[in-house]
Amino acid sequence: MLGLKPKDLLDKSNPEYQAKVRGNTFTMSGWLEVLCNNPHLLKAPIAVYHNKAVLCQKPTDILKLDVNSRSSFKVPPHLRPRTID
Repeated sequence: MLGLKPKDLLDKSNPEYQAKVRGNTFTMSGWLEVLCNNPHLLKAPIAVYHNKAVLCQKPTDILKLDVNSRSSFKVPPHLRPRTID
């Protein structure tokens, strides 16, 4: 959903990445194993909403999910824009 390679999701400056991951070649299942066992190595949180995902490196990246659009999905009340009467 992100359109990124698993290696691109990891913080390469982390000392644990340098010790355990750097220089190794993994299959897709190997990368998933690295991510599952070391979630602290992720660069940033991943937000998922209605089959769309965003790597939130900046706080405003969450807005890329466009949760307030007038789509066919029902927007939960806490995510609806406020209206002033």
